[in-house]
Amino acid sequence: MRVRKPNLFEMHDKAKEKSKLAISLAAEPSTMMTQKTVLFVCYGGGHAQTLIPVIQEMNGTHPELRCVVFGATNGAVDLERASIAHLTYLDLIKDEDAEAVQEYGDQLLAGNHNPASGVSVEQSIAYLGSNYLDLVKQHGPDAAQAKYDDLARTAFLPLLAMETLFETVQPSVVITTSSPRTEQAARQVAKNAGVPVLVVADTPYPYNRLGLNAVDCSTLCCPSVLAQDVWEQKDWVKFQKIAVTGNPALDRFVPDMARRAAFSPKKPVILFAQQTGKIADNDVKWSEFTQDDYFTHFDLWSKITDHFGAEGKVRLHPSMQRSIFEDWQQKTQSTLRLDQDRNVGNSLATSSILVGNFSSILAEALMVGTPVVQYLYDENLRQKDGVLDTGVPWEAMFSSESTMLEAVNGALNDGPENLRRFELFAELQPIPPSAGRVCDEIIQLL
Repeated sequence: MRVRKPNLFEMHDKAKEKSKLAISLAAEPSTMMTQKTVLFVCYGGGHAQTLIPVIQEMNGTHPELRCVVFGATNGAVDLERASIAHLTYLDLIKDEDAEAVQEYGDQLLAGNHNPASGVSVEQSIAYLGSNYLDLVKQHGPDAAQAKYDDLARTAFLPLLAMETLFETVQPSVVITTSSPRTEQAARQVAKNAGVPVLVVADTPYPYNRLGLNAVDCSTLCCPSVLAQDVWEQKDWVKFQKIAVTGNPALDRFVPDMARRAAFSPKKPVILFAQQTGKIADNDVKWSEFTQDDYFTHFDLWSKITDHFGAEGKVRLHPSMQRSIFEDWQQKTQSTLRLDQDRNVGNSLATSSILVGNFSSILAEALMVGTPVVQYLYDENLRQKDGVLDTGVPWEAMFSSESTMLEAVNGALNDGPENLRRFELFAELQPIPPSAGRVCDEIIQLL
């Protein structure tokens, strides 16, 4: 049965009526000229989880400031769950653009909308349509089509949409993570307008898919001393000041540490989680996994689970379709199950170990106290794979089942070696909470 597409004209009218930003501005128009505004722009997953504690800290400790938050795709979902008022692409659609946004959004919806992500069809249409329209206005219809055919959503850089946001909000400072596309566009528009930018690095090891991302900011906040050294070496990263603040995304895991310490299952529980692709040959070359690649990963994870007589659970990346795993499971009848717990801290606290390639969840697991096995695809690319160079995770090669089993065995052995690794992690990672330190850096830019 064909699903009826939402009408963006109707949605746009509702957005204008209900926009929390419009309400706040209408309520206190006199404050716009004097009250300084902090604008947060973020995607979902690790990006939103990095900024949410900072937003909450700013709202709680600096009532004299006006915080405005913009959430793209999953970002809006995470902000809603955190009860943070926010804007979305629906709030940016101009009357004269609504028809084009609707048309482009309808065309791109298939293959780009994941119902399991929590993002509504309406928001997906608004995001896809607005970004593609931006591409058309910047480069023309033919060039826009060619760029999208070549790069898909990676081609998006919604400068015009972010200009609309800036015209309405008039920010005094802009806060993002290091994400590309919407967040990158916000950073670029801010720079063009002479507005200071603070970037909270949400990963210790930055990677730049296809070389299209750029981080140009006034202040760069890094999660650790080791991360600072790595970020400083990237030629696509520019900053006036760099500060080691810790990663605010890890603040929320402090309560989970005690629960993980008390976790004592009858049999091992192995959690598998990873990114949706890999670095192919250098940090400007990204290779997205195909369905066959995913099936290969699931096959190996199933073997590992069976080998240790463990319970295996798979936590998919937020951008992944759940059907990929379900199709594989139906064919193989594997005992692996999907981990659908929305609380990643609870998921990590109830896992004996985490096994993955590279993702923000690796550092999250270590903060909770869950040992990590991290695997590589190419020994020559170890410098670009997550937190491995800290010496904290157990190292393995994905292509070598024996090294995978050896690393998992070591991680499951709750002995002195695991204790040594966690002591090393504690030396490298600032003690949480970190949100307050980031707020201090924001205040310095105002």
